[in-house]
Amino acid sequence: MQNLDLDQIKEGLPGISPIFGSFLSEASLVCLDSQCHKCGVGLAIYGAYEDKYSLIWTDQITEQIKATVLTI
Repeated sequence: MQNLDLDQIKEGLPGISPIFGSFLSEASLVCLDSQCHKCGVGLAIYGAYEDKYSLIWTDQITEQIKATVLTI
């Protein structure tokens, strides 16, 4: 199983600026936290491409992050 590091999104990717990447990372963490997922949770991809990943991150979810993401 490969690791998918959500912290890397904050650095930006082709077509995703670092600022938007930071938002995507925070939004992902709020969603994962709302379902009580912890760092290392598995993610299986099925379809034309299939693989399994372990989602990892270092950021902590704060009430400010939750409030920001949930208002959008």
